[in-house]
Amino acid sequence: MIAHHPSDELLLGAAAGTLDVGAAIVVGAHLEGCARCRASVHAFESAGGAMLESIEPALMAPEALARRARISQVAGWPRQRPPKPSACIFVRSSGPRLPS
Repeated sequence: MIAHHPSDELLLGAAAGTLDVGAAIVVGAHLEGCARCRASVHAFESAGGAMLESIEPALMAPEALARRARISQVAGWPRQRPPKPSACIFVRSSGPRLPS
């Protein structure tokens, strides 16, 4: 039985995708086992979706993508990912060896 639950503020952040990595991991782990909090997140997501659908779409400024690209370059995004290993080596062990 779960005795402690994240605050509505944290659940709203989970629904909006605005939590920092650590909080997202903790809240996500909690949501795996808590139907009550999953229902709250679902309600927040539904409300957010309804609000987005109720507003009129707006055109982006012509220079918006170029501005976003400049911001990304200054911030160092996208971050370089480490290269994938070219090969994996698996070592199979037959278990501990007993003295003979």
